[in-house]
Amino acid sequence: MMIIYAANIHMGGGKVLLEALLKSLKKPCVLFSDARLKLKDPLAANVENISVKASIWKRFISEFDLRKRARSAKKVLCFGNLPPLFQLSAETDLFFQNTILLKRYSHLPFPLSTRIKHFIERAWLHWGICHISTVYVQSAVVREEFLKEFPNAKVVVAPFVEIGSLKQLATQPEFDFIYVASGDPHKNHSRLLKAWRLLADQGLCPSLVLTLPQANSELLALVSDLRNKGLKIYNFSDLSHDQVMDLYSRSRALVFPSLTESFGLPLIEAQGMGLPIIASELDYVREFTFPVQTFDPLSEKSIFRAVLRFLGMSSIEPQQKVSSAENFLKLINF
Repeated sequence: MMIIYAANIHMGGGKVLLEALLKSLKKPCVLFSDARLKLKDPLAANVENISVKASIWKRFISEFDLRKRARSAKKVLCFGNLPPLFQLSAETDLFFQNTILLKRYSHLPFPLSTRIKHFIERAWLHWGICHISTVYVQSAVVREEFLKEFPNAKVVVAPFVEIGSLKQLATQPEFDFIYVASGDPHKNHSRLLKAWRLLADQGLCPSLVLTLPQANSELLALVSDLRNKGLKIYNFSDLSHDQVMDLYSRSRALVFPSLTESFGLPLIEAQGMGLPIIASELDYVREFTFPVQTFDPLSEKSIFRAVLRFLGMSSIEPQQKVSSAENFLKLINF
């Protein structure tokens, strides 16, 4: 018997990967799942589901249940970035897909409650990593970063994804650009929206689709303000995976300014559909995809210029012109 412990996976790329894994299971399995998880397809008959409510106490209790069931298991796969709280009798592997839990990203400006949560999870990761036989990651970039913090860990790169049936791209796209991402700080929405403001200053208003959850009130307020100023920015919340794929098919290009990704599932999906990609000039982007334009994700001006290049408008007049030394002397009356 195999155990998959995924008590904190219920949305985003983690949910997509978990669904793909469950669909491919052939052997009997016990699944510890987040009570908030809503699967597209019902679980197979060979999967026993143990639903864990999203509370610290219920999560703690589930760790005891996991330890008990592991006595009769051949392998345990911890699928939620964290090792078990207790050492298990079965061989235990970890699927790690959240680079935010590495110390090098602890400076990102998450809300205080989220920073406290990340602090606890980082401590948990350091505490339990000795219980893990093998750590599986989705890219060589993440492997390198993980080994810098945990040099004694056995880390294997094993990317996988099940995209499913791909939609045909529209011959006349409804939207110019799409960015599929949560509103977490490392997703870099603030600079992307500043870049769209720079485009508007040049008299350009390409449309942009976002997928921000309703909980991101600050970013949504900024989107609303920009829309009131005439910018064509649209937000779609709480989408199913099929609805996201439909939005890809109705868009002209994917723009992806994220500062870090363990895999970048939207990049993989967009490339699979033949959707052009404009993305951060970072290693995680080029490991699996071929962007048509790249930019410095720390500069809204760089994002702005990459979008211009994609639109075939990179010949806009430079902001400054170089003059001669003689003219400079005249300027300063020297």
